[in-house]
Amino acid sequence: MHRQSLDTQAIVLRRQKSGETSLDLLLLTHSAGKVHASARGAFRHGSHLAGALDLFFHIEVSATRGGRGSRYYIRDAKPLNLHPGIRRDLGRMQAACYFGELLDLVLPTLHPSPEAYDLLLRALAFLDQNTPRLDHITLFEHRVLELMGLGNTRMPQAEADIAFQTHFGAYPTSRKRWITG
Repeated sequence: MHRQSLDTQAIVLRRQKSGETSLDLLLLTHSAGKVHASARGAFRHGSHLAGALDLFFHIEVSATRGGRGSRYYIRDAKPLNLHPGIRRDLGRMQAACYFGELLDLVLPTLHPSPEAYDLLLRALAFLDQNTPRLDHITLFEHRVLELMGLGNTRMPQAEADIAFQTHFGAYPTSRKRWITG
């Protein structure tokens, strides 16, 4: 059986406990795009993995994929930026969650998109220092459309809405918080 290694920087988009000691994760990586991963034994005594794999942490990750599945198994993870400003403010955390949900919706699994990775990394750095407003949210949406070849940052919001609905069904439901206030 051929094992494939992945050594890259990543952003943790989703984290869910699996069993007593493991984590299931969704990562946006620089080199492989969106990947599903597991951190077996992350909560075992002496493991540093659980502390390095929190939401929106920017990490250096080493993982292996074996067999026919698309899931990676994390061997090591080192935090590069914890984005503490996001953790201290509910509005910032909600914006980060929305950005992660939006990229999860539009990006295929295991399809490299360094541009999407860089966009999210810049957005998280912004949120780490600033309180988000509706215009920040819509700018991110427009940039995502631009990355997907479906629009640009100057298109009217109504056209952006139609593009999202046509190509992706709908925005993530968490967007309502920003539109209704």
